[in-house]
Amino acid sequence: MARQLRIEYEDALYPVLARGNEKNPIFTDSGDYERFLDIFCESLVLFDVQCLVLVLMRSHYHAILRTLKPSLSRFMHRLNVAYSTYYNRRHKWRRTKG
Repeated sequence: MARQLRIEYEDALYPVLARGNEKNPIFTDSGDYERFLDIFCESLVLFDVQCLVLVLMRSHYHAILRTLKPSLSRFMHRLNVAYSTYYNRRHKWRRTKG
């Protein structure tokens, strides 16, 4: 079930997290961490978001973000889609029917 939409504000703080499907790893080596950080930093600039805290764990990440404009949904969408596309291509991951 999808989570409820966030109400977005200018100059607001948000705790966010994302985890892999079925708690599977989203980072398997240093290359994955580096690519995630590249996409994360690009997204911060694109959407005027500041990062106060970022914790990367093998199966998920946590962050506390400040939005300078109400752009959190677009930031999260870009970050998660860009990284999951990278990860799935690099690791040749495909969802199996089941």
